Amino acid sequence: MRYIKETLTVRKGLYRICLVFMLCALTSSTPVNNGNVISTINGYIAKGDANALSSYFSNTTEMNILGEVGFYSKNQAVSVLTDFFKAHSPKSYTIHESGSTTENSQYSIGVYVSGQASYKIYYVVKNEGATYKINKFIIEQS
Repeated sequence: MRYIKETLTVRKGLYRICLVFMLCALTSSTPVNNGNVISTINGYIAKGDANALSSYFSNTTEMNILGEVGFYSKNQAVSVLTDFFKAHSPKSYTIHESGSTTENSQYSIGVYVSGQASYKIYYVVKNEGATYKINKFIIEQS
């Protein structure tokens, strides 16, 4: 009887250790706050707040704003978006789709309405260490 109790106690301990290792492995491969990053960025787009978006831009971001294509530094990207939001103040922003492109990238597609015009906004965030950064940002007239 004593042998059975000791065996069960050891098995319970091993199961707990295995469970802890499995949880650690799952947690380490899960993207950090990705859902929060996407919804935060979408909130800033809906407000037309380029300055708030600045902390999410990569050091170099590929941008296509109404046909103006280029690779921009963080400061240049904020300046370009500030000009866009001033010229096209937000009326509404509706998310149409978001998801994964690869293991380290996520995207969002939405429609930004300003006055009489509407624009399709597409961006990609990529995992850079412990944070996600926008590395592609596109605005096209719908």
